[in-house]
This record gives sequence, structure tokens and C-alpha cells, in this order.
Amino acid sequence: MATRRERAQYLLRWLVKHVKQYGHAKQCSLVTYTEVAEFLGGTPYFITPDLKCLSDLLQAFQERDRRLKIPLIQSIVIRKDTRAPGYGIAKHLDPPLTEKRYLALNKKDRRARVKCDQTKALHYPHWDRVVKGVEALPDE
Repeated sequence: MATRRERAQYLLRWLVKHVKQYGHAKQCSLVTYTEVAEFLGGTPYFITPDLKCLSDLLQAFQERDRRLKIPLIQSIVIRKDTRAPGYGIAKHLDPPLTEKRYLALNKKDRRARVKCDQTKALHYPHWDRVVKGVEALPDE
């Protein structure tokens, strides 16, 4: 069985492949929690730790290579009902929001709040470098 870190790295590679395939399409293709769960072999309710681990790995890599400004690739993972990421994204936004404040936004405002991050993630040219860097991080 894969570790949480291995699952997060696997998820990063899959999301990057998705971005490369669909990111520059006129109708950008976001990914639902259900699609991620199917890819990882679980249910949407149990992938949150994988996304959190992915966020932690990306942040650790960002701290090692400050020249890269890594966008929030996890922002392209959305809920079917709101068409926006779940509340876990709130603290990673710029400027960050509390989970409570993010959840207080209506669906339209949540989508608008993450649109810029999604666009940056979908058009980021250095994902291959990020994947290699994350995979090279030492175990903690």
C-alpha cells in the first residue's frame, strides 16, 4: 500500500498530465473530487488528506526553490455542487482566508475567488520541474 506522500506525488503527476492535456483548451477542464477519488481508488470524502499532503509537499519545494512561484494546482480540483475547491484551499489563497470566511462566500464568489489561481495553474510552464523537485525532496 502506498504512503500518503507517494499518493500525493502520484496525484501531482496525474494533475500535471491533466493540465498539459487540457490546460490550454478554450474550455479549461477542471477536475472534480469524484474524478480524483476514482483515480486514487477511494471516495471523494477520503482524498482530503492526499490534497493536504500535496499542498505540504509543494510548499516544501517552494521553500527550497524560491525562484519558482508555484501556483495552486490543487485549485483545479473542485466540488460538483459549488464548482469551486473545498474549504481547504482557503489558507493557500493570496491573500489567505479562514475556512469559515471561505465557506461564508456564496458559490459564485468562491468560484471568482479561485479563478485567478486556476488560470495560473492551468498555464504554468514549469510543472515538470516541480514534479521532479517534489519527488527529490528528502523524507521527513
